[in-house]
Amino acid sequence: MTKTVKIVASVYSKQEGEAYRIYVNDTLMTERTFRWPVGQTYIDENIVINAPPGEYSVYVTPASLFEIKQVTVDGVQSSASFKIG
Repeated sequence: MTKTVKIVASVYSKQEGEAYRIYVNDTLMTERTFRWPVGQTYIDENIVINAPPGEYSVYVTPASLFEIKQVTVDGVQSSASFKIG
């Protein structure tokens, strides 16, 4: 049985003007290129998945240029690794 889950990940840039990719486990969810001031602004990525119970992880690449500082799963503060169940 699967469950529809909304993940919000706040992505911060460490360097201006680069592309990034967001993954849940090893599945590419989105790829974007934005230009915003380093460390001052972030973008909330809204990701909706239909997934079976289990362990999940949301991450951004390249990790040397971007980081995820906040994650919520169905409106509840979470870490980047979380359980659906």
